[in-house]
Amino acid sequence: MRVDRARSLLVVDEADDLLRGDRAGMLMSMFGGKDSESRDKGLLNGVLDTVKTPTVWITNTPAWALDESNRRRFDYSIHFEKLCSAQRLAIWKNSVRRHKLEALFDDAALEEFARRYETSAGGIALALRNIANLAPAREDARALVAKLMEPHCELLDIKPDDSLMPAKDYSLEGLNIKSSISLAQIVEAIRRFQTETASAPPDRPRMNLLLHGAPGTGKTEFVKFLGKTLDTKVVAKMGSDLISKWVGETERNIADAFRQAKAENAILFLDEIDGMLQSREGAQRSWEITQVNEILQQMEKFGGVLVAATNFSDGLDAASLRRFTFKLEFAHLDNAGKKHFYERMFGVPLAREEAARLENIPDLAPGDFRTVRQSFYYLGAGATNHDRLDALERESHAKKHTRYSSQRRIGF
Repeated sequence: MRVDRARSLLVVDEADDLLRGDRAGMLMSMFGGKDSESRDKGLLNGVLDTVKTPTVWITNTPAWALDESNRRRFDYSIHFEKLCSAQRLAIWKNSVRRHKLEALFDDAALEEFARRYETSAGGIALALRNIANLAPAREDARALVAKLMEPHCELLDIKPDDSLMPAKDYSLEGLNIKSSISLAQIVEAIRRFQTETASAPPDRPRMNLLLHGAPGTGKTEFVKFLGKTLDTKVVAKMGSDLISKWVGETERNIADAFRQAKAENAILFLDEIDGMLQSREGAQRSWEITQVNEILQQMEKFGGVLVAATNFSDGLDAASLRRFTFKLEFAHLDNAGKKHFYERMFGVPLAREEAARLENIPDLAPGDFRTVRQSFYYLGAGATNHDRLDALERESHAKKHTRYSSQRRIGF
């Protein structure tokens, strides 16, 4: 292809295969050379060194996938980060104006779309273009967005952000926290951290929280409660979301999670952190050390709120424990907590003998009451306190041989 170099700009879109060296012959022919079977990285270097026409390369390939000798030959590089909710909201508003759809959507609706659908600018434009063509009534427009966006997100493996709202009946009251600091105090401490001005001292303490304890004791619900109470987005990452089989990919995923939370001014919630912060003393492989190092470095420089949760705190790296400002143990409910959650979940009082029976059921957590309530949901209104207490006893018995049970037999 011949062009007037003095007045041209060459744009190479979807250049992933070319920049990875997968189609060397194509690359040579594009820039006037002869076809070659060589796949050597020097081919790309030669093109970048000799081409005179200003060229824009567009690729989805991450920079680290290119050889360093290739990367340093680009005069400029621009990395387009994943859109944050504020940026998506601006795109929704611009696209609504462009398609003259202001009569269909108010600001609250657009804010919900921006939060819920973590799609690209192209995905937003496509949905609104289709809505403009369909011309729905105002009362139908919001549901139509869902009908268009949900299949789009499913196709692109984008999970709707609707999983981090606390349960309607969630309450800090009744939880059994083994700490001299109450959860209400923790909430206010985070609020103060968020509102502190730039004049804060340079050695301002971090706001890293470690929540640990048995499953079902309220750790994840507390994070959801934090987000709602503080009106702050929660970026949640499971250990399985970050750990990769590819060398170096886990570390990049960890860095990306912190970067996303910073861009969103969000609380970063790392659930099941034990899979990523295991003690380095017993590490058998180099990546087990490097991923811990990466998290520790990110924790040091992160300026936002980090909450980590684990069911197994005893195996965490010692250096990581020092980096948590607050460490909160969520324990099984005490007698007052059992009574609170029973009445809150089932909405019925207990007779004296029933209350005594409940007190004698060990190792109950808020999650057990929810499980029992759900088990009776479709059975109608015939369940009695006797039935519910039976079910709670079965939940307790199921934990008999777990590491968290007070019923475990010690020794042989």
